[in-house]
Amino acid sequence: LVSNTAVAAHPEVSYVAASDGTETLVLAEPLLAAVLGDGWTLTGERYTGAQLERWTYRRPFDLVEIEKAHYVVVDDYVTTADGTGLVHLAPAFGADDLRVGRRYDLPVVNPVRSDGTFAEDVALVGGLFFKDADAVLVDDLQARGLLMRNERYEHEYPHCWRCGTPLMYYVQPSWYIRTTAIADALLRENERTTWYPETIKWGRYGEWLKNNVDWALSRTRYWGTPLPIWRCEADPSHLVCVGSLDELSELAGRDLATLDPHRPYVDDIRFGCGSCDGTMRREAHVIDVWYDSGSMPFAQWGYPYAPGSVERFESAYPAQYICEGLDQTRGWFYTLMAVGTLLFDRNAYEVVVCLGLILA
Repeated sequence: LVSNTAVAAHPEVSYVAASDGTETLVLAEPLLAAVLGDGWTLTGERYTGAQLERWTYRRPFDLVEIEKAHYVVVDDYVTTADGTGLVHLAPAFGADDLRVGRRYDLPVVNPVRSDGTFAEDVALVGGLFFKDADAVLVDDLQARGLLMRNERYEHEYPHCWRCGTPLMYYVQPSWYIRTTAIADALLRENERTTWYPETIKWGRYGEWLKNNVDWALSRTRYWGTPLPIWRCEADPSHLVCVGSLDELSELAGRDLATLDPHRPYVDDIRFGCGSCDGTMRREAHVIDVWYDSGSMPFAQWGYPYAPGSVERFESAYPAQYICEGLDQTRGWFYTLMAVGTLLFDRNAYEVVVCLGLILA
């Protein structure tokens, strides 16, 4: 709620106004009785969600600065199964929130730091762990007369499987491979591939391909294949993608042939920007490990740098046969096909046996 930027309504749902003689509230008509109960009467005002679009409102908290926001937006994902039929949106903290927010050009505001605490300069809850802030925020709403009802209810919630700490999902910048640009080629390559069982081909796997989205390549982890992109500290639009240690040596002006190309060693390599006077520093991200597995058909030979690797690769690609479990429809099966099609315009395998999974 601290990051609230909009309220979403369903465009086709009927919304009504009701009064208890002191204040007037607007909510979805199907939820009127469940939310308000006795003592409220309809005022006669009735609107579709579409008519509410762009209505402005006063946000629940003024703890962080948010511009060009705080009005009603409409989207079909809003339901009348529970709640009020009016949904709080914070684009930094939910997939639907972000999707709708992008359509309305809403700002993405995130006052929560990577350790799960609010930034120190946020009034009322600065420095608090986000779950510990709940009680403080509820008390403040009640003190200002804005809290209608405070309920506790049990629901599924993500926790760290190592230490049990509650987790918060929020949007972060990421590097992508634009796989949507080769969506038709992926469908073509799947058509020429033999699947056992055949139902997977245009069932579970085929549906995944038909609904293809760009591949989120980067990860904010310490270990992994480093993203080989250097960004200028003076002008972030200046980027260099480094293709080899030889190229990195040339850019850095010293021999890096023996460099361990992992963190933290590769992070220490800096060089001058070719477009300005700035310094190029490597992006801190590493690469999705599934990119490594999808690169296996050529990476296993050291292609194209290792002596003889080109000949070995060309004689072995594509593989005649691969085999893995059903869970790999979005893993190895996909990344092999995506990387192979991106680089060589050909799927990495001709025949695939997809195994079922048994829980012992």
